[in-house]
Amino acid sequence: MLRDRYSPGVATSSSSNKTPVSGVEGAEMARSIKAHRYAECSAKTRDGIDDVFHSAAKAALSPSRQKRNRSGGGHRICVAL
Repeated sequence: MLRDRYSPGVATSSSSNKTPVSGVEGAEMARSIKAHRYAECSAKTRDGIDDVFHSAAKAALSPSRQKRNRSGGGHRICVAL
């Protein structure tokens, strides 16, 4: 995971005093909402940002996802946190 390569400990947000979501928690959330893929990126170092946007574009343009959602009546969404 991205965080394991760059952060030796758990960082906290200075403005809200909250700890970031762990990679395991993020992956579990992705499974629970049936996300196309889970990816991490760093706004600070810009590491992984291209991967996140390429994955989002690929998922949005995927014909198999579109067909499934149309027949099921669902809506396609993309969430980036």
